[in-house]
Amino acid sequence: MDPPIPSWRRLTFIEPVTFFIMFSFSISDSVITDMIVFKTCRKIMQGDEKNNCTILYENSSSDAAKALQEIVQPHTATLLVLKSSIETLFPTILILFLGPWSDTNGRKPLLTFPFIGSIIYYSLFAIQSSFEIDTYWFLIPCLISSLMGGFPTILLTCFCYITDVTDSQNRSWRLGFLDFVLFGGQLVGYLVSPVLFKEFGYCVVFAASAVSCALGFAYSYFFLRETIYTGLGRSVKSVFELTQIKDLFVTATKKRSGFDRGIFLCCLLMIAFHDDMMQGTATIVYLFTKRFGWSIMDFSTYSVVHLSVNMIGMMLLIKIIAPYLKLPETVSIIIASLSNNGNALAKAFARQSWHMYLATGIGIFSLAPASLVRSIISKTIAKHDVGKAFAITTTVEKIGPFITTPLFVLLHTNFIKTYPCPVWFLPAVLTWVNIILAIIVHYRWRRLRIKRLTRETDE
Repeated sequence: MDPPIPSWRRLTFIEPVTFFIMFSFSISDSVITDMIVFKTCRKIMQGDEKNNCTILYENSSSDAAKALQEIVQPHTATLLVLKSSIETLFPTILILFLGPWSDTNGRKPLLTFPFIGSIIYYSLFAIQSSFEIDTYWFLIPCLISSLMGGFPTILLTCFCYITDVTDSQNRSWRLGFLDFVLFGGQLVGYLVSPVLFKEFGYCVVFAASAVSCALGFAYSYFFLRETIYTGLGRSVKSVFELTQIKDLFVTATKKRSGFDRGIFLCCLLMIAFHDDMMQGTATIVYLFTKRFGWSIMDFSTYSVVHLSVNMIGMMLLIKIIAPYLKLPETVSIIIASLSNNGNALAKAFARQSWHMYLATGIGIFSLAPASLVRSIISKTIAKHDVGKAFAITTTVEKIGPFITTPLFVLLHTNFIKTYPCPVWFLPAVLTWVNIILAIIVHYRWRRLRIKRLTRETDE
């Protein structure tokens, strides 16, 4: 029998958790990159030349600032790749164990510990920003946060939690709304970030991120209801049992009635390629806009417009266009992928600042594929296996960027003066791969539905 729950701890709305963590990320993400660039400049410049680094703020559109960026950015590339790798590798490995573990030991520990790690992460950045230290010390907070689960573990837990508290009729909407709130937190962060940075500098921005993570921790620990009770107590020792990984992959690969492994595999590839594009371009887009002489204020303004348009486009496609035209998820994915393709090509040929905004308009549906693919997965997997399926999905999402993000950085760094910019052709190609996969899923899904109807008729 489940233990009694106080009324103030019965909330099942996990969306605020994603808002807090995404707000903390977006408010400081470009600021962290900017700090790495600035302090790297201070590191490689000698003597009085260190003072030249201030031009990166005071007159970022000048020829001198652009020339300085070309000197500094190759040095920052290695650090950014290491940072991205640390923040991807360790959480990805942990997810393989934590997903199955949470099925029997509860979801909330997978929220509280990553939030504690994030609080430490931003607090250390706030302290480090006040001192003239070697830039590689910035990897220490990344390592601590990653070993405590990081953002991927929080994302996994949100998917599992929504699965626990919904049924097949409203699960798709809750998953879509989760993404909407996630990007809403990112949007608010983009709005607040330039104001805080301009008025108070690095330290206060990182402190604000730490406070946001503290609020997320408080909400998840004190108000969110636990959905998994076994009466056996939680066993930390059982986290790293290899049998959990075996059960997880058996769930995804075992042949059984009503389950199409081909559909599941294609969905995994689609969501992996989509995340590759999102993470890879997010890593280099701030550096890319330096060719237009953009400051943090300019980039934040663009980020707000870009995200707002994409959020509107995602809800427009999922909640209005697709239902009105009775489009299946696969067709919606194709439409969104074509939109994303146009966005990437427009950026590749961008020569002026307004071209970035034109690309945003073309890519209005770019955010939609992730929610649509998760909706397909939730409909093809038995409910008691959805948690494990999302554990695999989240792991695959994070493995891809671990490989492709360095490729994005490498392409951008080595072809920084090339026109059209080659780095944007990579996501353009990946969108066509997703279109092909969506077509395969469409026909296999239709065949699976026919088999189900035939079986029901025979019975």
